[in-house]
Amino acid sequence: MTRASKDAKPRLEDLISETEAAQYLGVTRQTLRHWRTNGRGANHEDGPRYWKFLDRIGYTISDLEEWIAANMQERRHTMPGDCRRQRGSVAFRLLQGLMAVLLVFAASTLLWWGYDHLEGWPWVGCLTVSVTLMLAAIGIGTDSLETPEPRHEAKRGKEPGQ
Repeated sequence: MTRASKDAKPRLEDLISETEAAQYLGVTRQTLRHWRTNGRGANHEDGPRYWKFLDRIGYTISDLEEWIAANMQERRHTMPGDCRRQRGSVAFRLLQGLMAVLLVFAASTLLWWGYDHLEGWPWVGCLTVSVTLMLAAIGIGTDSLETPEPRHEAKRGKEPGQ
């Protein structure tokens, strides 16, 4: 006996197939079958109301929408941020780390050998300057990766006499 046996049966033309119902709900056919056979509710039914005609299982759109409305829950958590932004920030941190290593290498080379000794290696000086400028432009700290909070400034009223 199904839940639907208490109500007037819909016409066969009004039913959609199990596959269509699964697509409508965004679940698999196996999930619908599981809800029908292994559910926790009365008659082992957790899913939407279904109709059985001989060996065929069918669903009505109105029953699916009723079930969706009855089982709709608010999200209990929100994502901390956009995933693409997080992936980008990982690459950005790796780039920052690489530039910091290059800066340390260039600076230590200059300190060890002295700039006069490296006259034949002008690329070291160029590298040092360019890496320093890049690090200064993007900021070495990871604070620059955080999304800045909007600034709310207090509105100042006109002072008397203005």
